[in-house]
Amino acid sequence: MAWATPVSKDVEAPVNISTLMIVYVALAVGSSVCILVRATLLVTAGYKTATELFHKMHHCIFRSPMSFFDSTPSGRIMNRASTDQSAVDLDIPYQFGLVAITVIQLIGIIGVMSQVSWLVFLVFIPVVAASIWYQRYYIAAARELSRLVG
Repeated sequence: MAWATPVSKDVEAPVNISTLMIVYVALAVGSSVCILVRATLLVTAGYKTATELFHKMHHCIFRSPMSFFDSTPSGRIMNRASTDQSAVDLDIPYQFGLVAITVIQLIGIIGVMSQVSWLVFLVFIPVVAASIWYQRYYIAAARELSRLVG
């Protein structure tokens, strides 16, 4: 965007103000369209996932042997079904949206960094490798901790 501002007061800007406004409005409209598409895809995927889980869960419950209903209280079945359905309806689409936003931001940041200086990859690649190594260590520790707690 170096072309957006003149070098000094005496030099006239190479682009007039109406062109700048058109560029900024186009960027705002493009950003809004991308956000709308992302939200629509998340809602559609969440709806289809929740519907599929609902049908499969009820199919499995209705096809269960009678001994399952003799040994499992109906309140426990209802509680488990409603908890699982609530997680699929609310938590998973929200978390998936956060992951999508983070990935898009990461790709944008990497793109900008590579345009400014490709030497940043000399630092970026070891940092990614260290992050993956720490992630593997953390996942194992988190699993062990959740096993001990719950």
